[in-house]
Amino acid sequence: MAVAVGANAQLAQLASRPVHVAEQAHSSFPLGQGRDGGHDGGVGDLDALLHNYDERIEFVENKGQFNPAVLYKADFPLGQALATREGLLMKAYDPTAVQKRQEEGMRLEQEQHDGKPWRPLVWNEKGHGWLLHFQNALPTMRVDSRDAHEEVNNYFLGGKQALGVHSYQEVWYTGVYRGIDVRYYPAADGSLEYDV
Repeated sequence: MAVAVGANAQLAQLASRPVHVAEQAHSSFPLGQGRDGGHDGGVGDLDALLHNYDERIEFVENKGQFNPAVLYKADFPLGQALATREGLLMKAYDPTAVQKRQEEGMRLEQEQHDGKPWRPLVWNEKGHGWLLHFQNALPTMRVDSRDAHEEVNNYFLGGKQALGVHSYQEVWYTGVYRGIDVRYYPAADGSLEYDV
């Protein structure tokens, strides 16, 4: 039986979102060609890549780039799913707060371009969170990933780094109860689904 638990404390601890640099191994268009096949200096290639990954749910393994309680993390346009040993923590952000963060980020970039002193991006994270926790789960329950993507990501976080980080199509809570597993995966419409 899955139970939703208030997750404000977990949200505060798990909400760190480090910047990462991704080495992408493929692209939707040949390098330097736009959607119409003409040369566009690589803009179409980048545009296709960015839009493809905006709509794709993938579970990124934790190799030290996230809070240690997070085993896998999936980002959505307006939220996150954080796989922990206790269950899946879901976060849904307020669209207005996300829009304000994006606008502030654009202002900061413009300020840097204009030669003004650097200042950090401050975001008042607003939204809801809930933990999908399995009551009386077996102590032998495991959290596993399946169907690795080809891409490998590298994270550079100040003085530390996480290299060779893989992402996966699915996260499984295996052996939740005797003979019962839970599978989290992206649905055809781009939403996150689960099967028990």
